[in-house]
Amino acid sequence: MDVHARGRFFVETAAAVLGTGLGAVTLFWPDWIERVFGVYPDGGSGLDEWLVVAAAFSVAVVSTLLARRAWRARSLPATQRA
Repeated sequence: MDVHARGRFFVETAAAVLGTGLGAVTLFWPDWIERVFGVYPDGGSGLDEWLVVAAAFSVAVVSTLLARRAWRARSLPATQRA
């Protein structure tokens, strides 16, 4: 795996971990945005928190798939890489 691909793999893995963590925190502590930042962007309805969960888990899934692809590509011979 070249340096660029290795760096991309670690960035994608970190994004997956952060996305999963942020989504989990929001699921278990739904009002963290209000408590941490002191703002109520959705007026207390909870809609923004669910959007954060959906976005965080989407980032986690996409980043996981990209990291998996980068990891698998490192084991292919140079002639088989696309």
